[in-house]
Formats: sequence, C-alpha cells, structure tokens
Amino acid sequence: MKKKRLIALTGAGGGIGRALIQSILSDTNWDVLAFSGSLEQSPEFAGRVRVVRNEEIPTLLPSLKDVDTCLHMAFSRRFRSNSDIALSLDFSSVVYKAAKSCGCRVINLSTVGVYAGNSTFPDETTVPTPDSLYSMAKYGSEVLFESYFGDSDVSHTNVRLSGIAQSQRVLPIFIDNAKNVGKIQITGGKQQFSWIDIDDAVAALIALIAFDGDWREIYNVSLDRQRYSIVDLAEIVSAVAESRGFEKTEIEITPSDDKPICVGWNSEAFISDTGWKPRVTIEETIKKMF
Repeated sequence: MKKKRLIALTGAGGGIGRALIQSILSDTNWDVLAFSGSLEQSPEFAGRVRVVRNEEIPTLLPSLKDVDTCLHMAFSRRFRSNSDIALSLDFSSVVYKAAKSCGCRVINLSTVGVYAGNSTFPDETTVPTPDSLYSMAKYGSEVLFESYFGDSDVSHTNVRLSGIAQSQRVLPIFIDNAKNVGKIQITGGKQQFSWIDIDDAVAALIALIAFDGDWREIYNVSLDRQRYSIVDLAEIVSAVAESRGFEKTEIEITPSDDKPICVGWNSEAFISDTGWKPRVTIEETIKKMF
C-alpha cells in the first residue's frame, strides 16, 4: 500500500465510514476527501482528511483529477422511511454523475441482501431476489450505477457487503440480556447467520482500493460460505458473560413453525482477486461488544 492515493468517500460520517477513515490513517499513506452531512473536520485527521459537505459533490468532485477512487457508501438505513430510501437513490445518481466526470475508479457499496434468505451460498452470478424495499432499492442502485458506467472506460464495481455483526439487533439484545436479565430467550432456534466484523469489512474495502488489477462487475464480501446458528451465538454470549463475572446465563428455546432464516454467501471471487480473508471470529466480535 505504498502508492499514494486520494480516496473520495460518501457516507463518511456513518459507522463504516468513520472506521474506514481511521484505518486509512493508521495503515496507509492515503489522503481522504470525506463527503458527509454529519462528520466534522477534526484535529486527529492531521491534514490527511478533508471533510466536505454533500452539497459540494456535483461541483467539487468533477473538478478533481487526482482522485484515485470514489467509494459511494451513503445510503439510508433499512429501518428508515420509504421516502428516505427513495432520496438515497436520487443522491446516488448525483454521486455517479459527478464521479463519472471525475474519471476516477468508482465503487458502489451494495448489500448481499439482494439475494434474500437462502439455503445455498449465492455467488455473483446468482439472480437477485430482493424481498424488502431496502434490498430492492440497493439492487436498483446497482442497476443505476451500471447505467452510468457500463459503457464507459471507468473502472467500477458493486460490492455486495454482508451484514456487519455490530450493527445487527441480535447480538446487542443477547448481550444486554446476559448482563442484566440472566436469560436469553430464542424463538425457533434453527436460524443461521453470516455476519462479519466491522474490522473485516473495512479491511476488505482497503484491499479492494489497493488492488490495481481489473475489477469484476460485482463482488460478494462475506464470511465466504460460513454460518453460525442463533443458539451458537447465545452460547458464546453466555460464555463471555460468565468470563466477565456475570451470573451463568440461561438459554431458553421456544420451538416455532416459522421458516428459519438461513443466510451465507460465496466470496471466492473477491478473495481470489484481492487476497483478503475474514479474520475476526464471531467470539472476538462479541468480546469487543461487551
């Protein structure tokens, strides 16, 4: 990563954006142009990060010819209103147009949620089957992205990122119950998940930016065909809680006839191209969250 780069980020004030900036400052010599509606210029950025308001994207980004890569991460969270999600698509169009004028490489951050629940491990050739407004909007952003860059010489790719373990509802609830209630209640028990740690997600994005070969049109970034059950998660939380001095946690499972969630994805293409691999275990993630 010795090559000096200027990286433009949208969504720089979000959880992944902030973690990515910190990793760039710690592990690379890259500079950052951070577009955000919430991030403020900070002394800790030490001159390597310039924070700019989102409103300046249409005029500023096309004028900069030294940007190496534009990473578009800004998008409404899945629990926000329908209008917020729609506005995210409008904003994405603004970013794509500006980035195309800039001529830099462009990464669009999407989600593996476009595949919905599955019992197999979809790869990038699997036909998307969005099952929510959010995942449909994310797939729509991919289609819009390709309409801007598909016929151009600009290097570009969509990254379908796995859910981040720290941002899911299950683990914080389990940890809170282990600490304060002494019981974790599970309905079903057959659900299987495949989240990655935020540190692994950030490392993946840095690996992709550092990779100077030809990007593929789409990359899945996930645990790569690994899963863990909801009962495994509860047992790990219980063990960590006990190691931290809390009382032993009771795990109560209530059977359910509901079809269990079963997710996991094939990330072989991304691993092959970039050399990245997920390294943080779910137990390590849970320990960090306590």
